Amino acid sequence: MKKNLIITLFLAAFTLLHAQTDTNTGIGTKTPEKKLTVESSVADDGFLLNTPSPSIWLTDFNAATKSWRLMSEASLDGLLFRSKNNNNSTWTDRLFIQRSNGNVGIGTTTPDKKLTIIGNGISMTSTNPSIWFFDSSTGDANKAWRIENQGQDDGLRFWSQEDTGNNNRNVRLFLQHSTGNVGIGTTSPEERLDVDGNTQVRDSIFVGDYALIGTSLIEQGRLRVNGRSIFESNIRVKGDAIFENQIYDSEMRAGNIGDVLMKNASNNPEWMPVVPQAVFGTFVFHGVQHFNLSSAFFTGASITLPPGKWIVHTGVKIYFIYKLDDGAVCRDCDNPRAFTLYFSFSDTGGTIGERNYPGDSADLLATPNNIMGGLNYPRDTSMARGISLIDNDSGSSRTYYLWQHLADDHNLLAEDNLGQGLGSNLTENYIYATPYTD
Repeated sequence: MKKNLIITLFLAAFTLLHAQTDTNTGIGTKTPEKKLTVESSVADDGFLLNTPSPSIWLTDFNAATKSWRLMSEASLDGLLFRSKNNNNSTWTDRLFIQRSNGNVGIGTTTPDKKLTIIGNGISMTSTNPSIWFFDSSTGDANKAWRIENQGQDDGLRFWSQEDTGNNNRNVRLFLQHSTGNVGIGTTSPEERLDVDGNTQVRDSIFVGDYALIGTSLIEQGRLRVNGRSIFESNIRVKGDAIFENQIYDSEMRAGNIGDVLMKNASNNPEWMPVVPQAVFGTFVFHGVQHFNLSSAFFTGASITLPPGKWIVHTGVKIYFIYKLDDGAVCRDCDNPRAFTLYFSFSDTGGTIGERNYPGDSADLLATPNNIMGGLNYPRDTSMARGISLIDNDSGSSRTYYLWQHLADDHNLLAEDNLGQGLGSNLTENYIYATPYTD
């Protein structure tokens, strides 16, 4: 009788389970919503699989040949997500979470960073997708870097930002998509590298046809600088050069037009003028007579010197007319007449023959009276010659004007004069300068 009862109960249970294959099963609930529903009000309660390398299989009912497997692999010390095609017995590792440190690996089971990816990369699709970087070691979570794909700007932006909003952010680097140009301090680069701001190179840089060797720039193509550039040595350009702003030397001085950046005596880069081998002065034709030699006389002659120190060589023809009291020319007068004329350079000119001497130029380095010459009767022709040292430290070209400013005379008559054209453009007259260094 007992045996028959057991058989009857077993058959009844089997029949019940078989009849309810399409119904949901609940553990801890009488109203399961899924094929298997587990409910519990106990904290940290759950579903436990305690076997060697326990796993859960997930197979799509409509694609039974495609399977996923979630398994705990003790040998790998982590949780592993695998996939395979059931027509193939080989599982492929897709995602791994390491238990000991929480590192996540995609395409690898040995991640050495919080996220390690081995494969073709990461794809992000959204409006202006971006990646944020926060350094937790600074103690300021608002200090951030952000890499953003700005579609409307046709490029990739590298931001520095003070917070997670859009406040106090600055574009530090910009990569233009359409051209490949790189902008630093600008989002509209016009060249391969466009820097809006100061640029300093301390060692060597090679870019295409441009070569910076040591601290000297040798450029064989085209050089374009939009901001301020500091070169710590010489720069030699063999092609076109476009400087839209100033170039400063080691003393932060900007060059003048025509200057060259060169090494000075201290081996430092310095803007220096292009110094010619010689500079020549000019004489102006005139026929102004010079009476009363003790007064000054502007000759009309001048010389324009670039910045620097110069030795100025000067020669002026003296032609004197001796006269008797009746005004006739005297060639054999017994009256011993003599004189000496002194010349100097001034910063100011005037009308030819003007007698108000404005004073010696402050750039004269030696005694200004060393240009001199004179006559003793009966000689009537001579030359005044001399050398002047001039230091033009103004930074630009300056003009110096030749004056006869002093004279020593003996027994000259009021009618005696220097004839016509003291300092005129006679063939004997000359002014030229050559550079010199201390």
